[in-house]
Amino acid sequence: DDFAITQLAPPAGPPGNTTGASSTFESNTREGWAPRIGDEILTVTSADAHSGNFSLLTSGRTSAFRGPAFNVTNVMFNGSRYRITLWAKLAPGEPSSQLRVSLQRNLGSFPATFHTVVPNTTVTANGWVRLAVTYDLVLANTSLTLYVESSAGTASFYIDDFQISFIP
Repeated sequence: DDFAITQLAPPAGPPGNTTGASSTFESNTREGWAPRIGDEILTVTSADAHSGNFSLLTSGRTSAFRGPAFNVTNVMFNGSRYRITLWAKLAPGEPSSQLRVSLQRNLGSFPATFHTVVPNTTVTANGWVRLAVTYDLVLANTSLTLYVESSAGTASFYIDDFQISFIP
């Protein structure tokens, strides 16, 4: 009978890019961040910031998994280690909530898979909280999207001082 082997993603090897990525929003732009699903509202604002003058406010969320997303397809590579850091704070008046950083992996025509990168971390409107992890990417993929979501609820929140650093 017919038999075929098809490569869906290249094997792990040296990363094609070791410069990482960062966003401080000091350009008064979203610096590569976009709504993950499409109906979230992402606003660069000077209302609050971890450092500098600007941060990114996500509001208008209608479910916990909706939030700001950053395409890391050409930033993070299978078989490599990274340090991922960002700062988060809830918008004024929001009750304490747990935020996390997750990764959506796509591999060809297979259904997307979702992976927690930074586990649930309690965040309040009273102060900035650092969400950070050293993460080994061991997922063959054709595209990757890093995003911030909540464990429950639809609280509005700020993010600032995002960085991904390659660790040799």
